[in-house]
Amino acid sequence: MTAALSGCGSETGTPATTTTVAGTSAATTHTTTDATSTPNAANPTQPSGASTPPSPGTVTVPDVRGDRPALADQLLTAAGLHAHITGGTGRGPGGGQCVISSQTPHAETSVPTGTTIELTTGEVGGQSPC
Repeated sequence: MTAALSGCGSETGTPATTTTVAGTSAATTHTTTDATSTPNAANPTQPSGASTPPSPGTVTVPDVRGDRPALADQLLTAAGLHAHITGGTGRGPGGGQCVISSQTPHAETSVPTGTTIELTTGEVGGQSPC
């Protein structure tokens, strides 16, 4: 798994780097749908507003906003996803720690396994980007 880190640097003051985690592999995606997996008029047995589990070959994106970049990367990897992190990974210009401030696709979205989630960091407790 490769997580691209870019921005104002790491906690040790060294420039941002691209990190490669050994032992990961790309997943093959097979997405299937059927009339029983989606609540609609053709499937009246499923209550309106009921949560539908992801289809085979898809995963639900975890909410990593507020997490440190390294933890967010670990959580996404564990879910079968990839992370692309834009911004710093150490401290922001105001001295606050950098945390994930936004993610795309959004949390709780079903996506194919192996999808890259775009993450942006910001300084905790502030409006400053890292």
